[in-house]
Amino acid sequence: MTTAYTSLLGLALPVTGELSGTWGDTVNNYITGYLDAAVAGTNTFSTDADVTLVKTTNASLSGTSSQYAVLLWTAGGTATRTIIAPSASSGSRQFYIVINKTSSTQSIKLCGTGPTTGVTITAGNSAICAWNGVDFIQIAGLVNLATNVTGTLPVANGGTGSATLTANNVLLGNGTSALQAVAPSTSGNVLVSNGTTWASSTAPSLGVGQTWQDMTASRALSTNYTNSTSRPIYVSVRSNRTGGGAGIAMIIDGFTVYSDYKLAPVTRSFESTAVGIVPVSSVYSVTMDGVSIAGWFELR
Repeated sequence: MTTAYTSLLGLALPVTGELSGTWGDTVNNYITGYLDAAVAGTNTFSTDADVTLVKTTNASLSGTSSQYAVLLWTAGGTATRTIIAPSASSGSRQFYIVINKTSSTQSIKLCGTGPTTGVTITAGNSAICAWNGVDFIQIAGLVNLATNVTGTLPVANGGTGSATLTANNVLLGNGTSALQAVAPSTSGNVLVSNGTTWASSTAPSLGVGQTWQDMTASRALSTNYTNSTSRPIYVSVRSNRTGGGAGIAMIIDGFTVYSDYKLAPVTRSFESTAVGIVPVSSVYSVTMDGVSIAGWFELR
């Protein structure tokens, strides 16, 4: 009996009693060498022409051997070139790593004998191709988003859902819909949450973007008021009296944050002022004893 060869990679199958004194060459060349190429070998194509690969047996591998794992295209043409590889059913490997490293814009196509429809790999791209029993198909590879993808990539596929993004805007998630954007608006603004989304708003710092307002005509003693603005406010309430004793107090959320009592001769005038910072949504009021409101001012 003589040496046989495997159907896919053409590996030598020596039989008992054969290759006396020469088995080393067969093992090295037609088993080890073939396996090396099949696992990690690269076949480079630098000539701009179609290529037909064949399974090599009982001979050294060549530029048309089908056993190589990687097919590297470096030619620099413009026409699409075809690499025809024998299918697994006709005796060849079942998958290839194909790299199109053309120096031009050339595409290449890996096909089965026929040729079959095959897989087209555009310039600068790579693909892992496998035989599905009928044809070579791409099972993995790199996608060049600049050349291989058209239109707007939706959020569900890892895109933004938008064709353009306005410069310097802040992006917000929007479920499966296109990203939302918040413009910077006024200089010094910050992102502020309203519990549902975000908006560009004035920085919530006391005194920034706020003005003093005379609230005397719309305020009364011992009456609760609520800071319904989106920021803390500063309240200043003044009283005056001539002679006797007088007291003033400011209550915020049930706490007396300011309290003052004065006693003066009958002929002497005096003033008292209650002040306090009222947080957002807090309740505040002012009480007086023996005096009336001379002025009620709020920084808001």
